[in-house]
Amino acid sequence: MRYSPPPFSALVVLTGGIRKQLGMEVYRAESLNGSPVFIRALADIVAQHLKKNVGGAPPTSVQMGLRCPGCLNVTCAQQKSFFARGGNL
Repeated sequence: MRYSPPPFSALVVLTGGIRKQLGMEVYRAESLNGSPVFIRALADIVAQHLKKNVGGAPPTSVQMGLRCPGCLNVTCAQQKSFFARGGNL
Protein backbone atom coordinates (compact mmCIF):
# COMPACT_ATOMS: atom_id res chain seq x y z
CA MET A 1 0.00 0.00 0.00
CA ARG A 2 1.33 3.43 -0.89
CA TYR A 3 0.63 6.65 0.95
CA SER A 4 -0.46 9.79 -0.90
CA PRO A 5 0.31 12.93 1.13
CA PRO A 6 -2.80 14.99 1.85
CA PRO A 7 -1.48 18.23 0.29
CA PHE A 8 -1.06 16.56 -3.13
CA SER A 9 -4.39 14.75 -2.87
CA ALA A 10 -6.16 17.94 -1.84
CA LEU A 11 -4.53 19.83 -4.71
CA VAL A 12 -5.72 17.27 -7.24
CA VAL A 13 -9.27 17.30 -5.86
CA LEU A 14 -9.52 21.08 -5.51
CA THR A 15 -8.06 21.85 -8.91
CA GLY A 16 -9.84 19.05 -10.77
CA GLY A 17 -12.52 21.27 -12.26
CA ILE A 18 -10.06 24.00 -13.20
CA ARG A 19 -7.66 21.48 -14.73
CA LYS A 20 -10.43 20.03 -16.88
CA GLN A 21 -11.54 23.49 -18.03
CA LEU A 22 -7.96 24.31 -19.09
CA GLY A 23 -7.37 20.88 -20.63
CA MET A 24 -4.47 20.14 -18.26
CA GLU A 25 -3.39 16.66 -17.22
CA VAL A 26 -1.66 15.90 -13.92
CA TYR A 27 0.70 12.95 -13.56
CA ARG A 28 2.08 11.71 -10.30
CA ALA A 29 5.64 10.41 -10.15
CA GLU A 30 5.96 6.84 -8.93
CA SER A 31 6.82 6.55 -5.25
CA LEU A 32 10.23 5.24 -4.22
CA ASN A 33 8.62 3.17 -1.45
CA GLY A 34 8.19 0.20 -3.79
CA SER A 35 11.60 0.42 -5.45
CA PRO A 36 13.90 -2.52 -4.56
CA VAL A 37 16.96 -0.34 -5.31
CA PHE A 38 15.75 2.39 -2.93
CA ILE A 39 14.89 -0.13 -0.19
CA ARG A 40 18.33 -1.77 -0.54
CA ALA A 41 20.05 1.63 -0.38
CA LEU A 42 18.20 2.51 2.84
CA ALA A 43 19.05 -0.89 4.33
CA ASP A 44 22.74 -0.36 3.48
CA ILE A 45 22.73 3.10 5.11
CA VAL A 46 21.14 1.72 8.28
CA ALA A 47 23.56 -1.24 8.40
CA GLN A 48 26.57 1.08 8.03
CA HIS A 49 25.25 3.32 10.79
CA LEU A 50 24.68 0.41 13.16
CA LYS A 51 28.21 -0.89 12.54
CA LYS A 52 29.94 2.46 13.28
CA ASN A 53 29.51 2.66 17.06
CA VAL A 54 31.78 5.73 17.21
CA GLY A 55 33.54 6.32 20.54
CA GLY A 56 31.71 3.47 22.24
CA ALA A 57 28.41 5.33 21.95
CA PRO A 58 25.36 3.20 21.15
CA PRO A 59 24.38 3.34 17.47
CA THR A 60 20.80 4.30 18.30
CA SER A 61 19.16 6.80 20.61
CA VAL A 62 17.74 5.78 23.96
CA GLN A 63 14.27 6.34 22.53
CA MET A 64 14.71 3.45 20.07
CA GLY A 65 14.66 1.03 23.00
CA LEU A 66 11.55 2.44 24.63
CA ARG A 67 8.14 0.84 24.27
CA CYS A 68 4.73 2.37 24.43
CA PRO A 69 3.03 1.93 27.81
CA GLY A 70 1.08 -1.31 27.78
CA CYS A 71 2.46 -2.44 24.41
CA LEU A 72 2.07 -6.20 23.97
CA ASN A 73 3.11 -6.37 20.30
CA VAL A 74 5.67 -9.19 19.94
CA THR A 75 7.15 -7.74 16.75
CA CYS A 76 7.64 -4.40 18.48
CA ALA A 77 9.41 -6.12 21.39
CA GLN A 78 11.75 -7.94 18.99
CA GLN A 79 12.55 -4.73 17.13
CA LYS A 80 13.26 -2.82 20.35
CA SER A 81 15.46 -5.64 21.61
CA PHE A 82 17.39 -5.69 18.31
CA PHE A 83 18.14 -1.97 18.50
CA ALA A 84 18.98 -2.17 22.22
CA ARG A 85 21.67 -4.73 21.29
CA GLY A 86 23.09 -2.25 18.80
CA GLY A 87 21.68 -4.03 15.78
CA ASN A 88 23.40 -7.31 16.57
CA LEU A 89 21.49 -10.53 16.01
